[in-house]
Amino acid sequence: MKNKLLFLILTVIAISCSKDELYSYTNEELANDEFYPYLEMFRKEAKKRGYNFDNYNIDFYLADIDKNDAVGLSYGDSRIVIDRDVWNGRNPEFKEFLIFHELGHSALNRKHKNDKTDAGECLSIMEGSDDGNYQFTCSSNIYSSLWREYYLDELFNSNTSLPNWYLDSQDYDIEDLNKDIINSRSDVAFHIDSIDLDTISNFVLEIKFNTTNSSTNTIADFMSLISLNGYTFNASQYADNKRITIFRVMPETTQHIYENGEYDFNENVKITIKKNQNLLSFFIDEQFLHAMDIDAFQDTDIITSVDSETNREIVMDIEIFQYD
Repeated sequence: MKNKLLFLILTVIAISCSKDELYSYTNEELANDEFYPYLEMFRKEAKKRGYNFDNYNIDFYLADIDKNDAVGLSYGDSRIVIDRDVWNGRNPEFKEFLIFHELGHSALNRKHKNDKTDAGECLSIMEGSDDGNYQFTCSSNIYSSLWREYYLDELFNSNTSLPNWYLDSQDYDIEDLNKDIINSRSDVAFHIDSIDLDTISNFVLEIKFNTTNSSTNTIADFMSLISLNGYTFNASQYADNKRITIFRVMPETTQHIYENGEYDFNENVKITIKKNQNLLSFFIDEQFLHAMDIDAFQDTDIITSVDSETNREIVMDIEIFQYD
């Protein structure tokens, strides 16, 4: 499990764009045929938002960029250079995100923007660095269709506000809901529930990792995992290494959805996942983390577990209920 967590940390999207004196590259190869389909998508999205880039063209190059933290370089309206290894190893969603970011510089004259929500989500896909000293500052969900729509709106209009669907998903109002309990119990270590979630429009899965009623009374070395329909909510703390991640394992790829490395865990950690129609909202200790739209549920298993060397006996107080 620690290895999986490390992998997720290392695959966080990071983009640096700069000048030749900061980033040199070799083995340059003109690759317009590879990149022009993404330019065409950019033109279409621009036209939806009142821009016309039908006659805009720019040369794209694949190259071996020397610094590991640079995946794309923009040089005004003359050329965009993309790291060859990064490009060949990424999925279409990341490729679109990367090219749109670089076109934000070249076509829209956008600068980097590292603003984020209180929960640590990037407010723009123009997140990045100019000076070669990129630090991970926020998390981008490029796999959600609703987040993609917001990010594209913001790309073409930097004054775009966060959408209502996101703002309306932040209230932790679990206690006020009219509950119909599906399952409620206490358990340790590992458990699987098989529930046909796709037939339930609104439901809540809430787990309190309870050290008070356990043989272990510390969360200094703690790792929890909740998985449903391929979406995994992971919270872990090893000494000073603290991490919350939300990801989805898909064929041949892991979709990194959210990450927060600054959270201080309470003595008893409470994780909540709330489904409202086609939206999932994630909370930890009743504090909002993330919201996104979801695909239909196909896997009926809900997997909950604690995995650490010292805390396997932490009691999980689990409640699953549907609501009106």
